[in-house]
Amino acid sequence: MSYWVNEKGEIRAETLKEALALQAEILGKKPGEHQSKPRIPLNESGHSVWTDSRYKEFMSYMKGNQRTFLGFLIEHEHPKNDQSVRQALGIRTNRELSGVTAGLVKNAKKVGIPGNELFIREKRNLGNERVAEYKLTDGFRAMAEKMGDLAK
Repeated sequence: MSYWVNEKGEIRAETLKEALALQAEILGKKPGEHQSKPRIPLNESGHSVWTDSRYKEFMSYMKGNQRTFLGFLIEHEHPKNDQSVRQALGIRTNRELSGVTAGLVKNAKKVGIPGNELFIREKRNLGNERVAEYKLTDGFRAMAEKMGDLAK
């Protein structure tokens, strides 16, 4: 089983099967044994940064491409590259995409949530290209699934 720990302390595995086996090992369960529903991650003080009221207020600001961006990422648990995100939003350039993501971060800050608690953007090498990949944080994903107001 191959895995690595990044600078943030997050454990990553090469495949889903390896990730589940590692999770089972950490939790002291057999691979494939029933896993409980993921909890909303907690901050250092033991509370989730995403409360029901913050989430509702944040979502009240979501319109157009910002809502579409979140809905697209909620449909996909694995990261999506910038090209597929732009295609889903019907925009052509990463400059336009950065306007959407900057607006999301600004709206998150309005409700007291740091932008890095909403989505993760990572640069990756894909063949000979350097691409950006986007995915929702576990905390936001868990809250969105709990509240059920983004398509899945």
